[in-house]
Amino acid sequence: MDRSAASLRFHMINVQWMISNALFLVMSASVWIAVL
Repeated sequence: MDRSAASLRFHMINVQWMISNALFLVMSASVWIAVL
């Protein structure tokens, strides 16, 4: 139970990091498009 909760927590943090990373890529791409 405890191990499962820790694994789920790690998975959620990983997903959150991936989403924020993707948002950062999209924002930087839109900035490049606006500049060019």
